[in-house]
Amino acid sequence: MQKIDNFNFAGKKAIVRVDFNVPLDENGKITDDTRIRGALPTLKKILNDGGSLIIMSHMGKPKGKVNAKYSLGQIKDDVAKALGTDVKFVSDCVGPEAAEAAANLKPGEVLLLENLRFHPEEEGKPVGIDKEDPAYDAAKKEMKEKQKEFAKALASYADVYVNDAFGTAHRKHASTAVIADYFDANDKMLGFLMEKEVQAVDNILSDIKRPFTAIMGGSKVSTKIGTPKSALATTYPTDGKVLTQVLRHAKLSLPLSNPPRPSFGTVLPEYLNLTTSQPDHVLLPTLSLRRLKTALSPS
Repeated sequence: MQKIDNFNFAGKKAIVRVDFNVPLDENGKITDDTRIRGALPTLKKILNDGGSLIIMSHMGKPKGKVNAKYSLGQIKDDVAKALGTDVKFVSDCVGPEAAEAAANLKPGEVLLLENLRFHPEEEGKPVGIDKEDPAYDAAKKEMKEKQKEFAKALASYADVYVNDAFGTAHRKHASTAVIADYFDANDKMLGFLMEKEVQAVDNILSDIKRPFTAIMGGSKVSTKIGTPKSALATTYPTDGKVLTQVLRHAKLSLPLSNPPRPSFGTVLPEYLNLTTSQPDHVLLPTLSLRRLKTALSPS
C-alpha cells in the first residue's frame, strides 16, 4: 500500500475523506474542533508538497436530503483558519458546480465539498422504502449501482485519494470504500490519522501486554459482541451507550428516549452468558447482573 509519508503531492489534486462531523451549537458554531485538528497533518502535507486539496466529509444524519442544519458551509471559515489559507466551498459535492470548481483548483488551493450525506448514494441505502417491502431488494440493488456512479463522480475530481476519516472508515460508503476502486494502487492511501489508529490497533492485536482493560462502546451493540468473545481473558467494561441498550431491552424504569435496536435482542443472551461465565472479565457498570436478569425474567 502507498504510504502518505513517501508520496509527493506536487502538481497533484488530492481528494481527502475526513471526518468533520463536529458538534455545533444552536448558532452553528463549533464547540469542539478535535476532528478538524486531527486531520491537519494530512491536509497540510498535501498543501506543503504543492498539491491542491479537495476535502469531503459528512455531518450529522440528513438521511439523503439537503438540510441546512448539516451544511458544511457552516465550518468553512473554521477549516480555513485551521489550515491558514482560504477555503473555497461549493453547495453540492457532485454536479457541474463541484466538477468545475475542482477542475479549476490550482496548487496550494483548497476546496470543501458540501455534505456527502445530502445524497443517499453516499450511504448506499434505499430511501422511502421499508426493508420488509418485497421491492426492497431491487431498490437496494439499484441504489448500489447509483452509489458506484456517485463514487466515480467524486473520484473524477482528483489524481489521488486519501482516506483519513477513521471514525467512518468501517462503513462501506461511497467516499470511504467504493471510491477507492477508481484509483490505482499507487494513487490511494491512508492519511496520517488513519495510519496512527490502524497502527495502534495492530500493536494491540500483535503484541498485546496483559493485563489490560478495553472500554467497549457504541450504540450498535449487536456488532460489539465479537470484541469480548475474541479475548475472553480481558476485562471489558461497557460504556454508556452499550449499557443504555441493555437497559432499554430490560425495560427498566429509566428515562430512555430511543427504542432498542431490533438486532440487540438476538445478542443479549450472549452478553449474559459472558457475564455469567466470565464474571471477573466482563463488567456492566452501575447495573448489577442480578437486577438485569430479574428484569429480563418472564413475569
